[in-house]
Amino acid sequence: MQRQLATAFTKPRHNLNAMITTRKNPNFSNWIQVFFFGRLVDEVTGNAKALRLANELGKKHKQTHINHLGEAVKVR
Repeated sequence: MQRQLATAFTKPRHNLNAMITTRKNPNFSNWIQVFFFGRLVDEVTGNAKALRLANELGKKHKQTHINHLGEAVKVR
């Protein structure tokens, strides 16, 4: 029991905040926000522009995947 509690409270090995994320703006449905390390980088209109910007950031910072609207997408 003691060992199970110890492993439950250890830090996860992955950092979900240390990735590139795109999500819809809650106030304007046609705008998509692009985040890098939890900070807003840019807001663009349209999925293609957001995905293109996220891919460019991913290549530049050697990321393997991005989180695009809640789905993991491989950087191309």
